[in-house]
Amino acid sequence: MKHALSVDDLTAALVERGLIKRKAPPPEQTDDRPWYISVVLGGAGWLAGLFALAFVGVLFTPEPAGGFAVAGMIMLAAAFGLYAAGRQAFFDQLALALSIAGQLALAWAAAQATESAAGTAALVTLMQVVLLIVMPNRMAKVLSAFFACIAWALAVRFALWGETTMSDVRAQVPLGLALVSWLVIWVPLIAASQALIALEARWMAEGWRSIARAAQSGLLMALAIATWASEPLGSLVFWTPSGAAYVNWLVLWPLLGAATALFAAICAYRLQNRALVGLAIAGALLHVMQFYYMLGTTLVVKSMIMLAVGAVLIVAARGVERRGQGGIPQ
Repeated sequence: MKHALSVDDLTAALVERGLIKRKAPPPEQTDDRPWYISVVLGGAGWLAGLFALAFVGVLFTPEPAGGFAVAGMIMLAAAFGLYAAGRQAFFDQLALALSIAGQLALAWAAAQATESAAGTAALVTLMQVVLLIVMPNRMAKVLSAFFACIAWALAVRFALWGETTMSDVRAQVPLGLALVSWLVIWVPLIAASQALIALEARWMAEGWRSIARAAQSGLLMALAIATWASEPLGSLVFWTPSGAAYVNWLVLWPLLGAATALFAAICAYRLQNRALVGLAIAGALLHVMQFYYMLGTTLVVKSMIMLAVGAVLIVAARGVERRGQGGIPQ
């Protein structure tokens, strides 16, 4: 009867086969919680983090910028200590709540100090990258990678055409700028996702798996809901500015976001991650829905775009089908 391998036995076997280095850290020991339980716990952690930040604000009334920055650093340090102390669910949730509250406090301090949406998003991106590297908890690393991608998207977006508001004054983005900005934001993240998959054996052997695996999951999560995150208010405004003609080619972003979501689904399938596959499929459907509700051009133009996209997909499907038939021996 076969017996389960211990972590030490598995490490020794991998070293013997030359798959990892002898000095590489042992494989991660993850908990047995299903992913949907982790999602519920994560949502509870976010809610607790918001209440923790409100509690700190009411009790200590920190001064703008400086006070919130100090409070945020203290809460992040406490979260780091709780994560490092053990793997019990209670301490993990408390650490997550403190971490979320600390990050929100630092983001508020950055907003007060810079008075710039683009500057705040850029600083939040840097903060999330640091947390991805230093936090000793996998879920915290995944969330940091995810929010780093979203903050990066918002930083580029705000830097190019300012903030999006619910007022009648809407950004009128030309076609070229809309396409270039989307490529600047998402192509590096797509390339990073592909590189992490292609170089998996190398970073596993070099001992970077705790960071690389979390970054991989966070990147795919961000790609799955790309446009929803970088255009948070675009689907909530159902009116056009009065007066001049209104043309906003950001309306193409949901279709491009659907493409990135399908790419994320393919990557998640290659990684055998069912939760990410489901998220990516849901993200693709939501992007198609968002395409119809985002204003910026007429329904006739949108219909023509969808016809063109459908024709391209039919041609691509035929090409894939022919390649598959060509690979079957006669």
